[in-house]
Amino acid sequence: MASPPHARQARSVAEIRNVDSVCPCARRVMMARMKVPERAHRQARRVIAGVAVTALAMTLGGCEWRAETEPPVWPSPDPLTLERDAAAMREYQITAQLAGLTAGTAYSATLSSLETRVAQAHLDALGGVYVAYPEDEIPILEQSLERAVREARDGALNVAVHTEDADLAALLSSIGLTHAFALWYSSIASAQYAGVELEVGTEYQLPEIPGLGQAPLVPETTDVNAQTLMDFAVAHDQARYLYETIAARSIGTDRANAYARMEVHLARSDALATLAGIDDQRDAIYSVTAASVTGPEAQADSARLMEQSLGARYAATVTLGNGEDRLWLVNAAFEAFAASALLPGFTVEEFPAFPGITVLNAAG
Repeated sequence: MASPPHARQARSVAEIRNVDSVCPCARRVMMARMKVPERAHRQARRVIAGVAVTALAMTLGGCEWRAETEPPVWPSPDPLTLERDAAAMREYQITAQLAGLTAGTAYSATLSSLETRVAQAHLDALGGVYVAYPEDEIPILEQSLERAVREARDGALNVAVHTEDADLAALLSSIGLTHAFALWYSSIASAQYAGVELEVGTEYQLPEIPGLGQAPLVPETTDVNAQTLMDFAVAHDQARYLYETIAARSIGTDRANAYARMEVHLARSDALATLAGIDDQRDAIYSVTAASVTGPEAQADSARLMEQSLGARYAATVTLGNGEDRLWLVNAAFEAFAASALLPGFTVEEFPAFPGITVLNAAG
């Protein structure tokens, strides 16, 4: 007897729900069919888990690699380069003021004449002004030409005294000396233009430099070697003899000025010979040609040449001593150049752009 449709349907459902009620073969087939989706799910889960672990490892590995990488180190200039760059910027400020300078007083005209000859040469010797990008503009300070020159003088001499680099000390002491002379001589020219009578034949010294103070012309102690000191003592003694000879052949004010300058050189010679502390190498007389001391013009030319030569020798000796020695050597060089500038016939072209330094022609 056939079962009703709903009974067969109910049994089929019962058979599906109760696998124990079916035959073993059918049960194995049914179980196999039921287990296939489960394995697929487990494999899918393993694949997903593997992808997740791989992604996490890659992420952590990437973070770890970035954490261990050192940050980039950009090159930075050393103190010597910074000092040179600062000096170049000071010289640039002078050139900028010269470019916009208009007619002015005797002081500004003289200062402009002297600085026009040297400022650009100084800037070139220092390598120019550094700019990070070609399109960057170099700032120009709002200041007078005199202020720019004073800043350049003070900055150059301070670095020259304190730097441990002998080459930079030589260059900046020469530059500082040039600016010191330019400022001083501009005041002299202004006084002469105003009709002020100047005292000639005395000693002339650098002004007190901010941060350095007043330098002596002959120090109490020094690291400059004894023979160099004695050489300077002899040079001053030769100058003493020249002025003594000029005085003997002169009259009036020229005679008085020559004697005054003779006394200055004699005192300096004695002080340096004492400081040297070695056997005195000075002579009683020296060779002087008659032509060099005959007539006011020849006398002035000979005296100027001698003073300028002495100034250049001092400037060239700056790096032979310690920092403090550099300042008194610059002062001694300044004194000689100043004395030459007060002698008849002096022109600003006689003062070098780099006193004490021989500038070589690269093309030659």
